[in-house]
Amino acid sequence: MRIKNKVKYVLSLFLCMACIIAVPALANDDTQRVFDYADLLTDTEEADLNQACISAEDALETELYILTTNDTGGKETVDYADDFGDEHAFGYDEPYGNYMILCIDMDNRIVWLSTSGKAETYFTEARIDSLLDDLYGYLTAGDYYNTCLSYLESSEKYLTKPPVYNDTTTNPDNYQDTMYVYDEEKTILSYWYFRLAIAAAAAGIVVAIMSWQAKTNMTVNERTYSKNGLKINNRMDNFIRRTTTSRRIESSSSGSSGSRGGGGGHHTSSGGHSHGGGGRSF
Repeated sequence: MRIKNKVKYVLSLFLCMACIIAVPALANDDTQRVFDYADLLTDTEEADLNQACISAEDALETELYILTTNDTGGKETVDYADDFGDEHAFGYDEPYGNYMILCIDMDNRIVWLSTSGKAETYFTEARIDSLLDDLYGYLTAGDYYNTCLSYLESSEKYLTKPPVYNDTTTNPDNYQDTMYVYDEEKTILSYWYFRLAIAAAAAGIVVAIMSWQAKTNMTVNERTYSKNGLKINNRMDNFIRRTTTSRRIESSSSGSSGSRGGGGGHHTSSGGHSHGGGGRSF
């Protein structure tokens, strides 16, 4: 019996060690970083970019992805990119952790950078604009390979150095005042409908008081003057004509080219995960 127990103990220990060893192997088994659904890249370009993404990740502690599509299924580009990351549970450190996606949406003609975790913090509005500026020339020229290379270069540049908060500069190495939106502590008076209810109640009280005072001060009624033989004559006003003068008010509107954009703000995806990002049309 003792020998059998020892054998069971050794087998159990072996199985536990095998499971421990297998877990990281399974976690790192998915090495696809380029999802070229729009077929914008050659097989060789895909392989080169995929390897470049993986090679940079350890130093950046962030997974880098490239996503192209011809059909977002009716979704806006931001939702398509965010949902793609959520559905695959991307993340260098943990599922839904540190990662970023460059999405080239040929359906809506928008390029979008979706960030999460560390990338969400490091890529401020100014840094996203800088990244988009650098790749935009390649993108509009149809050079998608160099578009992706430029994205990787900007990723390595900005993910190795945290930005410093400064609300007066547009330097990509600094935060901007639009980076974060802080929630103020709210009281019951912060809600407009409570303020409206209070105002309506106060107005009602004032009207009631004025009405009561008017009744108490009234010394005459409809019979006061009739006793003295008051006679009321009919009076009629005839409308003769109306003159209307009109003039046209000129208005001017300024349109945007649609090629500019930006981001950096935080939002929650349909999957309930926090994301940052920004993009522009092309």
